[in-house]
Amino acid sequence: MKILGLMSMDLFRLSTGWALEELGHQVFYLDEADPEVLDHAIQQFQPDMVFDMGWDALHAQAESIYSILQRYPVFHLYFAEEDPIHFSNWSLYYCDKTKPQMVLTRNSSCIPQYEALGYPVIAMDVGCNTSFHRPVPPNPAHQCDIAIVANAQLDFDIYRRECIRTLISPLMNTSYHIRIYGRGWEKSPEVLGFSVPPAMLHGIVPFHITNQIYNSAKINISIQSIEEQLSSRTFDILAAGGFLLTTDTPGVRAHFQPGIHCEAVATADQLLEKVGYYLNHDEERKQIAANGRGLVMERDSYVQRFSQVWGKVEEVYTQFRNERGVS
Repeated sequence: MKILGLMSMDLFRLSTGWALEELGHQVFYLDEADPEVLDHAIQQFQPDMVFDMGWDALHAQAESIYSILQRYPVFHLYFAEEDPIHFSNWSLYYCDKTKPQMVLTRNSSCIPQYEALGYPVIAMDVGCNTSFHRPVPPNPAHQCDIAIVANAQLDFDIYRRECIRTLISPLMNTSYHIRIYGRGWEKSPEVLGFSVPPAMLHGIVPFHITNQIYNSAKINISIQSIEEQLSSRTFDILAAGGFLLTTDTPGVRAHFQPGIHCEAVATADQLLEKVGYYLNHDEERKQIAANGRGLVMERDSYVQRFSQVWGKVEEVYTQFRNERGVS
């Protein structure tokens, strides 16, 4: 298929976009939703499908996107990867404004609600691009004991706050070399009750740098927002061959075996114990990282994720084309 990817973020282009290309689709990326630009892109590229996902800055022009797409027999596939946290305040809003022909939701609990609104829908979890996130030599600029790549995202009172308290707060008074990449950490004193030393903060990092970070840190911490599912960064770290440390949740245990593919902790004491242990046991740490990479290579790439749902996507796509009288 010819797919027009509405993606202003390199995170999306280097994950799902790349996977669609690897599956043989021709993908043209558009990083703005200006009506004239979008209209021109559709006329010139003549896509079979428009694909977008999550929350992207260009989604702020949702109504403009819909006004252009309805002029053409182009199938709109939306990946609601913010479900279920932002199902009500974002996914439903965006669907209401753009009326996609089909929705991929990362959480099956949302399926009945999409169906009740008349959207063809299928569950597809987040994954990783194993062609991008892969082992590379460490970059001296990012070498450290512990790396955290994550925006704090403290505006929502969800499990993420507890996760940060367990995984990061106990490290603040240690002597470990810690590098934190992302924004929003200045709110941690008022929301979480602890401060992050400025020397640890290294600002926002482009997605294409993350593979270097995961391969340069001895331990990579992944923050989870929900106990029952995993952040995409969890898969990215493992695909890169990095050692993953996260919280011990049902979502983690449903996917991985702590101590075999990653390490998981439930308390601050466990965190400090595990960090101290693995920083002093290099070979064991590296073996667990290798095990984790092997598992996600086998099971969790976006190429595999799309392959599992694409038959249903093509079924709905064909029905759409027939209804529009497109040969």
